[in-house]
Amino acid sequence: MKMVRFCLTLFTASVLVLSCTLTVENPDVLHVSIRDGQVIDDIESFHTISVSFSMAMNRYPTEKQISISGYYGALHYEWNDQYSDVDIVLEEGLERGRRYVLKIGKSCESKEGFDLGSDYSYSFYTYSGDDDFFVVSTKPADGAQVTMLDGVIVSITFSQPVDYITLYDKIEFDPALSYSYSFSDDRRVLHLAILEHLEAHELYTVNIRDDFAASGGKALNAEYTFSFNTFFTEDPFSIERAMMVPAGEDPPGTELDIKYLGRTVGIEKDRDLLVVFSEDFYLHSMGTFIRIEPALSYHLTKEDKVLRFTFEEGMEPEKLYGITFQKSVKNVYGIALDREYLFEWKVNGTASTLLRLSSIVNIDPNGIQDITLYDGVIAFQNEDILYLPDPLEIDKNNVDFEVRFSTIIDVYRSLDKFYLTFLYGGDSGSLSGVLTGYSWDSDEKKLLLRFTLPSLQGVNDAYYKLIVIGGAEGILDRDGNNMEESLEIYVKYSFSG
Repeated sequence: MKMVRFCLTLFTASVLVLSCTLTVENPDVLHVSIRDGQVIDDIESFHTISVSFSMAMNRYPTEKQISISGYYGALHYEWNDQYSDVDIVLEEGLERGRRYVLKIGKSCESKEGFDLGSDYSYSFYTYSGDDDFFVVSTKPADGAQVTMLDGVIVSITFSQPVDYITLYDKIEFDPALSYSYSFSDDRRVLHLAILEHLEAHELYTVNIRDDFAASGGKALNAEYTFSFNTFFTEDPFSIERAMMVPAGEDPPGTELDIKYLGRTVGIEKDRDLLVVFSEDFYLHSMGTFIRIEPALSYHLTKEDKVLRFTFEEGMEPEKLYGITFQKSVKNVYGIALDREYLFEWKVNGTASTLLRLSSIVNIDPNGIQDITLYDGVIAFQNEDILYLPDPLEIDKNNVDFEVRFSTIIDVYRSLDKFYLTFLYGGDSGSLSGVLTGYSWDSDEKKLLLRFTLPSLQGVNDAYYKLIVIGGAEGILDRDGNNMEESLEIYVKYSFSG
């Protein structure tokens, strides 16, 4: 009997379990507000897709199983009170020419914890017609070479008529170019008129975005890109020679060493620089890629393949100048220089050296022993100067100096650059010397100067300073070269009794 009761109990439990299993219901999708294959005509007003389930759903796992492929905006879900109906709100608008697929995944779950068991999908479109929309051909063709740089027209032929839309945000050139556009009568051929001068030796890429649409609304099957170029020649671009010529004149001139860090000496200061290139070039962009150090003001002119530098300020004597041409310099074909060019020249020609003092001597009026005050290197300080009473004025003395130069000076512009200045000592009547006479010997480049001083009336010596003014405001030679620096020599004017 115990065994019979156990078997009956086991049978009853099995029946109950089987009964429960058979009565469980999986949720189902009863209704979707779009049909599979539907075309959405009014995309501006389309914002919501409604879905009805057969029973109350577990909200969060269900929302995670709903997606719209091809749509990249955010989705917002609004459920009814029973959680059986949901509005899927698209927070951003649909795009023209697109295919979208609404997917309701099989793992959407009811409140009792049972899922759909299978996926549901619904395709919908924002275009009509079944034909693909694509680029048939372009002119210039992809990879073609364009042989003119102005008035270029790019033509693009499509498989279907193009929609009446603004194109400027859908077609881009790289490097950027401005353009205007027009269509053929059937709107299958788009003409882009380039409004700018193309650069030579440049690669231009045209990109057509995939939201470019046909008149039926269908977008391009994929983003389309093609390129054309202005590569006219591959010949190298170089500097062939450079020379210094007299200002405003033509060659010949002094050839410069143009190899990297080449240096040429003996250049005169009043010259134009001519640089000869292997190919023609555009003048307007040249100055951007040139540097001269130390800086010089200049303007550029072009004579065929020759670039002329006209310097607006004189180059300075004995100064070293360097010029750099960057590799970014391009010829009319857009080919850059074969290398960076850097070469130098030193302005130390015959007429372009600094004026120098060779010597200064205080002449002995008695012809016995002159006193050297400067030997070209050293200034001898505090020497007693030799003088002779002035024959015309009893209370005056004359002091004679012989000054020798390295070149012939501009005498009349230089006489006021010599001073014999009183410092201290002497007596109340001591005054600075006055230049009262001079003579010039061009052959020996020798200037004789006579200064007149008041006679010393007491027993105290007076101290003076002989000054020769150099620099930009100092003495000049006949070629306009100045002394680099001033010279000052202290001398003693002694009372003779």
